[in-house]
Amino acid sequence: MGNAMDREWRATSAAQAGGVAGVPERLQQTRWSSPLMMALFLLAVWTLPGILYTAQIYEIGARETPPTTLLAAALHALPTWWIWIPATPLVVWLTRRLPIRRGNTLWTVPVHGLLSFAVALLLLVFVAWWYALTGPFADRVRSTADWIWTLRNSTHFHLFILSYWLILSAAHIVDSERRLRQQQLKTARIDALAAQSRTQMLANQLKPHFLFNALNGLSTLILRGDNASAQLMLESLASFLRESLRVGESRLVPLRDELDLISKYLSVEKVRLGDKLEVRTEIDPDTESALVPTLLLQPLVENAIRHGIGATEAGGEVVIRSERVDGRVRIQVENDGAGVAPDWQDRADGSVGLANTRRRLALMTDDRYDMWLEELESGRVRVELVIPYQWKQSPAEAGGGGEAG
Repeated sequence: MGNAMDREWRATSAAQAGGVAGVPERLQQTRWSSPLMMALFLLAVWTLPGILYTAQIYEIGARETPPTTLLAAALHALPTWWIWIPATPLVVWLTRRLPIRRGNTLWTVPVHGLLSFAVALLLLVFVAWWYALTGPFADRVRSTADWIWTLRNSTHFHLFILSYWLILSAAHIVDSERRLRQQQLKTARIDALAAQSRTQMLANQLKPHFLFNALNGLSTLILRGDNASAQLMLESLASFLRESLRVGESRLVPLRDELDLISKYLSVEKVRLGDKLEVRTEIDPDTESALVPTLLLQPLVENAIRHGIGATEAGGEVVIRSERVDGRVRIQVENDGAGVAPDWQDRADGSVGLANTRRRLALMTDDRYDMWLEELESGRVRVELVIPYQWKQSPAEAGGGGEAG
């Protein structure tokens, strides 16, 4: 095929990470998602102060001549609070456009102070107009301008400013809960994918042909009298299976631990394939402490051997590289073979291990990763990953998110 042939091999994280078995769908549902339900909720909320104000107007009007009816008092008072039904989404929008966060309070709080004053004043103009239109008794029959002048220092104006800040606070609480639920969903997806990866890995390792070939290689060494190599093979197989059963207790592990597991796997495959398999590692020491998802390299190395080295009579070399570049970690798995098969994309899409690798990278890096397949000269193939450099995990990271280094 000539020179290098790059093929983008990225996951569409939102779609691929969505359909993970074992993730409760209720985590994705949000309360008050229906516009009608939200409207009814706001109507109930803003009717409460309207009822209290109606009672106050009715009590005052009852002493007038003629006395004010309850209907007239309600018509006069309720709409002055119902105006907050359309105003509430406006305040929520302003809150989300200018969220108050640690580090920006010195300017967002004063801005919201001005906005609360402006919104309250705007609503107060409507209230003044409505009061002038529906005055239920003589003392409340005034012009709109008179009402604006009267209400400018009234409790009503102060309550409107307070209402703005209550809505702002409620919006922050709801958004925080939503972010928490999204993080729970993300964590559940990562756990499900990690569990699938572990299950797939163990299934592949415990397949009869894997154990048969490993034990057959061990038997051959014993018959040849190569007891030292046989003992090494047995120790490698036992160590590999033991580590495989323990893997996955943490979502992130240092790259050195991942490489150690891969070396045990390659030791077993080396005995099986003999001289057909050569292994070379070029690991940048700065990357050894970088945190990577558990079982990140396992499906890549396994595919390199199965579809590369094992697919040719001559065998070849598997190279594992890592380096730190501009705050990111680049990891490459390169192998000899017959090049990229015409149906490589179908194989990649159908591979549980590779699909889980892409999905987990998308989730654990917030889609800040690159992954592609490259065909080199002489049938050589390279898979390259580039992920953010991460060296420390918080207590929650051992069971959840991470801290970038």
